[in-house]
Amino acid sequence: MSITYTITTNFGAKDTLPTGDSAKIIKGAEFTTEFNAIKSAFALAAPVNNATFTGTTTIPTAAVTSLSLGGVDLQTTLDAKAPLADPSFTGFSSTGINDDATETAIDIASNEVVSIGPSTSKIKIIPQAAGGPLISSTDGSTGALDMELRASNFEFTNASFTSLLSILGSVSRVGINKAVPTKTLDVAGDALVSGNVETTTAFKLGDWEIKLDSTDLVFNYNGTDVFKITTAGAAIALDDVTAFGTP
Repeated sequence: MSITYTITTNFGAKDTLPTGDSAKIIKGAEFTTEFNAIKSAFALAAPVNNATFTGTTTIPTAAVTSLSLGGVDLQTTLDAKAPLADPSFTGFSSTGINDDATETAIDIASNEVVSIGPSTSKIKIIPQAAGGPLISSTDGSTGALDMELRASNFEFTNASFTSLLSILGSVSRVGINKAVPTKTLDVAGDALVSGNVETTTAFKLGDWEIKLDSTDLVFNYNGTDVFKITTAGAAIALDDVTAFGTP
């Protein structure tokens, strides 16, 4: 609160009074009144040390070196917080991620792996140095799902890291239950097909091969054609045909 003091006795005015005027006399009671008023006014002033304020305190300009709120040092608390502009964090590792405010995506360096989730259940985004990102985002213009997995090799595994689906893009092979497929489609285990299975070359069963010769069906064993069925229904065998025998 500001100091407010109102003068009670105008001592300077007494100098202009003529000699013998009773009002020219300075009395001790007048000094007592003035000093008591000054004392009361200074009692309203805040002390230099450990001042306590009530109500609303307005400070136009001040340099505060230490400020506590509720016993908590405000400067120490603010120093522990990150600034809004160009924050610098400790205890957080972010290698190879460029979150540029002028771009709409997060760029991942080609030699970095980003993992999401706990160590027991991670989702990994593995970028490719030459082939682009492993996972693309939703189409921003249409909002349609545009998921694209682009990589030389890609593998789905179960919780035991057993390969369920393996794609070897470098050699154009797909493996089901096989980590390293040796054929274009390599299936380990039974396969159930509810539709037609078509081929323009041949079916292979071990050393046997069933293929087309123009429009005729040919059975080949170990590189030799041994049996043919023509489109007219004729059966042609390389060797004898045994009827009613035991296979």
